[in-house]
Amino acid sequence: MMAVWMGLVAFFYAMVGHGGASGYVAVGTLLGQPMAGMKAQALLLNLGVAGTAAFFFTRARWMRWDLLALLSLGSVPAAYVGAKLA
Repeated sequence: MMAVWMGLVAFFYAMVGHGGASGYVAVGTLLGQPMAGMKAQALLLNLGVAGTAAFFFTRARWMRWDLLALLSLGSVPAAYVGAKLA
């Protein structure tokens, strides 16, 4: 059952170029999965789905690498600081 829900979350998030980590955590929480395993699972699924979406968006020439680099200058440090907050 969890695989079906995770697959649906991955499919719909990937359609718009997102990884879906928030969806994986939501599904895991609703189905009673322990938080320790859920974090690693969400990270791996997020990397796989976002990487696949990036590959296909690049292949279709919908990815602007210059814009991605500019947005990453602010978002990557902000994500790091946010992850360090208790």
